[in-house]
Amino acid sequence: MGVHETLWGNGFDLKPVSLFTLKEKNIEADISNMGGLIKSLRVKGRDGSFFDVILGFDDAEGYKNNKSCIGAIVGRNCNRIAEGKFFLNNREYCLVQNDGTNNLHTGPGGTHYKTFDVDRDKSTETVLKMHVIDKEEEMSFPGNVDLDYTYTLGENTLLFEANAVPDKDTVINITSHLYFNLSGQETLNLNWQSIRFNSELYNELGKHMIPTGKCCHVYGTCFDFTNPKPILKDIFSDDIQMEKANGYDHNFIIKRTEDARRDDVYLCAVAHSDMSGITMKVYANTPGFQYYTGNFLNEPNGKGGVDYVKRSGFCIEPQFVPNAINMDSDIIAKPIVRSGEHYNLKILYEFTFE
Repeated sequence: MGVHETLWGNGFDLKPVSLFTLKEKNIEADISNMGGLIKSLRVKGRDGSFFDVILGFDDAEGYKNNKSCIGAIVGRNCNRIAEGKFFLNNREYCLVQNDGTNNLHTGPGGTHYKTFDVDRDKSTETVLKMHVIDKEEEMSFPGNVDLDYTYTLGENTLLFEANAVPDKDTVINITSHLYFNLSGQETLNLNWQSIRFNSELYNELGKHMIPTGKCCHVYGTCFDFTNPKPILKDIFSDDIQMEKANGYDHNFIIKRTEDARRDDVYLCAVAHSDMSGITMKVYANTPGFQYYTGNFLNEPNGKGGVDYVKRSGFCIEPQFVPNAINMDSDIIAKPIVRSGEHYNLKILYEFTFE
């Protein structure tokens, strides 16, 4: 049988969009070709019932109005670029400044605002494939990018994969901006949830939420998640870094050891809810991940009429270091993809319950 499709309204560009439902034994996902967003992720919990563990909206219109990138697959570049500009091949590129003086998540021309074409012949009950051409003139980034997204459900996993080929040297840095609440999206708080990171280093923030380029050790600080701890335990720390971001909104460097490796992806984080019994492991093939605790969430009329408030969800966003394109460093990788080269992003979510 093919993929289950439901007409869902019109996308950001007013083209018709659909909702596609993938199902496996312990996990179900609702995904739209409206920017490739993930609307729902239903995971079996301790009591045998399914918990929707991500924030979202019931209809397409809700996503048009939200300011928090809820459920989005963000591209062509996620996170912040300082002063909305960068140099590549001795040319300056100027982007929209939509976060103070920064460019944040590419701006209104981002791939998360585009309607993708779904390959229905290659999509099934557990696999969804979609495609879009990301045009140069729409974004201020150099080059056109041929972009494919693939979503694959396993018995208790969701694998998201992005593949892209540009026709000019360019920047590509895509991420999944899901807001998780492992106790269920309607819970409205992160109490009774814990998290552990496979990371010993985080990137210090400077002015305007831009990393300074300095990598700091987490040990003995509020950024130490090397052992599981309650998500909100240190949220009110007086650390100056926490004051800058009003909580956690920092990039952590993935520790690439063999014991943290699963095929070609590495463990980022392990989160757990005592209420649902659900444990989530996040793996990726990126240098790091942004950890964000929903410090400015204020989104009314979420799924089921729930009003999402501050810190009612958290994000693990695998990506390059924010503003890496502008950093003069031999140890911080830049998200540059050369003309004709292949960009590949993999993010794997694995769920268990106990």
